[in-house]
Amino acid sequence: MLAKGDIDLASHTVTEADEAHLLSNTEDLDYMQSTEFLTEAFLQFRELLEESLGDQNDVQNIIHYLDKMVKCDPTFDYRVGRVGRSSDGTVTGFVWQTGVMRRDFELYGDVLFVDCMGKSINTKGWPINTIAMLDGEKKVCLPCERFTIHETIDGYVRLMESVVAMAPGRKLCDIKFIIGDGIFAAETILTKLHIEDTCHVILDHHHLLSLEIGSWPKAFGLNLFSHLKEDLTSMVKSTSLTAYEQALESARAKLRNHPDQKHAKYMERHIHSKRHLFANHIIQKWSL
Repeated sequence: MLAKGDIDLASHTVTEADEAHLLSNTEDLDYMQSTEFLTEAFLQFRELLEESLGDQNDVQNIIHYLDKMVKCDPTFDYRVGRVGRSSDGTVTGFVWQTGVMRRDFELYGDVLFVDCMGKSINTKGWPINTIAMLDGEKKVCLPCERFTIHETIDGYVRLMESVVAMAPGRKLCDIKFIIGDGIFAAETILTKLHIEDTCHVILDHHHLLSLEIGSWPKAFGLNLFSHLKEDLTSMVKSTSLTAYEQALESARAKLRNHPDQKHAKYMERHIHSKRHLFANHIIQKWSL
């Protein structure tokens, strides 16, 4: 390669002379990093995955490969995700865990971040997901990885059950906080995992307030949300009950004379009644 190649000192890369022009088009590179390209790529990958998981030969090939991984590395483990609890249910994905992931989960798995990518492409068919944690240096680490064809509460329940099954040093009751997006607002994940008395759900603020993917801008519409944004942000970031109530009353006043009262009802039923899931003045009282 050195004999035939061109050395680009600016990028410190070596490419074959007859292929160098293929890498010189920065517009193509920019497009491949765009949301449009990634969305289409993710959707096609998920369709391919769904087709493969419906083919028993493909499923057995995946299991055979994972079994080989276990033989090569005894610290590697995996679980097969299926519909329902039966061992012969339709395969919906696979969860795997390395020895490093297991150690990190046993050390730092009391606070779990779920679906907090902060990118809109995560809603467009991305077939690989996981749980994230923060280590002792506040760096992101993972307890597992999974590819799946659907993102559901039941899927996350199976994921967490699988992680715990592969890591004997931590139990489900040791998990204190699950931080995720709006699909966790009903808190059913706690009851399904039987940890409602030992764990709290916290809604990720980005998934509430972001103009791009936030549930509140979608519920109110961008125009009305622009008038409520300051109040809603203050409610989320409130450091005291007084600050929260002042912001709430300000938002209520703006909605009181709005011609469509569904927004006022949404404020009461889906925001104020769920304040324990997002308001900082409540969350900060818990022992993180």
